Amino acid sequence: MKTELIDTSRIEAMVAQLKAASTRAQVGNAAGQANAPGTKLAVTEYNYGAGQHISGGIAQADVLGIFGREGVFAASEWPLASDEAYIEGAFEMYRNFDGANGHFGDTSVRAGTDDIASTSIYASLDAADASHMVLVVLNKTALPQGASLDIASPASFVAAKVYQLSAGVASPVSAADLAPTSTNHFLYTMPAYSVSTLVLTAPEPGAESVAIAAGAALLLLGRARARHVRGCGGSTRSRGGTHHSDPQVSRGPDEEGGRRTSRCASSLLPKAPAATCSR
Repeated sequence: MKTELIDTSRIEAMVAQLKAASTRAQVGNAAGQANAPGTKLAVTEYNYGAGQHISGGIAQADVLGIFGREGVFAASEWPLASDEAYIEGAFEMYRNFDGANGHFGDTSVRAGTDDIASTSIYASLDAADASHMVLVVLNKTALPQGASLDIASPASFVAAKVYQLSAGVASPVSAADLAPTSTNHFLYTMPAYSVSTLVLTAPEPGAESVAIAAGAALLLLGRARARHVRGCGGSTRSRGGTHHSDPQVSRGPDEEGGRRTSRCASSLLPKAPAATCSR
């Protein structure tokens, strides 16, 4: 059977182009550097469509991860339809995956996959409790994908809670917990066309926070060596009018002259140190 892919490469290309333009503007504009040093990158409006389909949820989850990994300060998803359930579901995979405000951490961890066309991974820790590592993994194909997850860390993660967004249900659903097959090694089968949030726990809350922050989450498929990428930033939905350091929502007029809410993702993450990435 031929595997069909959801292509999110245009998201990567867009962010790369924006970063390059921002760098050129900063370097070439001495007055800008003097008056506004450290100007951050924002995407004021975007929408990758398919809000009522799992492909739209996967694209949204991927772009949130890329925004965080690339240091985008803020981005506003502008709704194009009254029902964008899968886009909202993708936000929840980072900000409310357990229905109790379970969220992606505030500290980015390097993560990588050996099959970027078919899969993506983003990883984080929480500065307040480094005994939890949160991973978001994507399967962009029409077939289930077996994943070998290796975490390079001096702390031992003993379990992983799993939440899934997949075709048929446009909100996070709890799945069976995972246990490591060996120290910091987990095996996981990603459903076809899916976003999965994995919450890894170490036995002692807050233990070894500095050491864990130097760790790496690796999504390894097959025998290839993983490549490092940054983890994802935070995202949420709430009511507001302007962008601040916390994730906010901007508002804009709809076609009838009323008001509608756009979801805004803000990424303000400390960068974790590099770690050795090999099997």
